[in-house]
Amino acid sequence: MIGFMRAMPVQSAVTRTYGAQVGPSYVTTTEAAKLVGLSKRTLQRYHRDGVLEPEYVTAGGHARWDPDKIIEQLKARRRRSE
Repeated sequence: MIGFMRAMPVQSAVTRTYGAQVGPSYVTTTEAAKLVGLSKRTLQRYHRDGVLEPEYVTAGGHARWDPDKIIEQLKARRRRSE
């Protein structure tokens, strides 16, 4: 649960604690990879190569992802290649 809280924007973490969630929640690269069925290294490579873009990158250089958007981007990429 602590990893999940770190992955959330500050406002969402506060509203989750004190009331209804207002914004989206983001996950780490490892969590996102598990949720969408990719390896962590593949997701990192896609980010490095510009195939996928995270929602934001922390000051420490860690990507934060919206798993639904990863799936959308991969589907769009697949449609373009067909």
